[in-house]
Amino acid sequence: MLSYRIQGRGRPLLLIHGWGVTHSVWKRLTPLLARHFQTILVELPGLGASASEMPAEPYYEACAESLEKLREALGVTRWSLLSYSVGTLVSEAYLRKYPECVERAAFVCPIHIGGRWRMVLKAARWIDAHNDHSLAWLITGWRLWALVQALGFNFRGSPGAVIWTQEIARQPVAHLKRILLETPGDGCAPYLSATTMRIPELFVWGLRDLMCVRPARAGPHDVFLPINHGAPESDPGAVASVVVPFLTASGLDEAAVSDQCEVAG
Repeated sequence: MLSYRIQGRGRPLLLIHGWGVTHSVWKRLTPLLARHFQTILVELPGLGASASEMPAEPYYEACAESLEKLREALGVTRWSLLSYSVGTLVSEAYLRKYPECVERAAFVCPIHIGGRWRMVLKAARWIDAHNDHSLAWLITGWRLWALVQALGFNFRGSPGAVIWTQEIARQPVAHLKRILLETPGDGCAPYLSATTMRIPELFVWGLRDLMCVRPARAGPHDVFLPINHGAPESDPGAVASVVVPFLTASGLDEAAVSDQCEVAG
């Protein structure tokens, strides 16, 4: 079973981390959430203490199955989901298979990359198919540090960038490659419709996010914030200010969403 940690009391909230990091990505945000929820900080298959859980079947679908086994083991009837970065793709895979087990779902810095990064991902697949060592070279050493600094923290020198780089560097390179290469829809497929799913959803997009492309205009389920892709570390208060009201009530009302969009500019 997947490794996990529980903090706080209240309604169950599953926290799903991003690529290469573990539940430590939530270190600064969890204290703000544990006042309201029983937070369940999971480590996805192939990473951290769940490194031995790397599945043989397609990764993201297998993650959904692993999360469902965890829910059953914990005796949770229904929980809400808070996912980050690549973890938002795991969250969606779970929602597709087990919507009846989810109360609400919040996506922070959802993975939706533009044409440039989609081409990079396709090139990475081609490189990996022709030279097994090239992609591994790119995501190790100083190259990994540069990627985390640039895409996660906009080269702002955050202490979190060093911590995240060290943590990613401890993960099995083969697992990191596979999680990256199996990104569904080349990282640009649209997310499920909240109307179709009948599950309240919130998408928190960063105005300073250099990795993901936000919608041109905020819809009823979108909030734009002046954050970068490393928001759980660099701007936990900003993230909590929108996800806590959404997850503790029936969701942000239209006025609240409008206010957030106006503040974001």
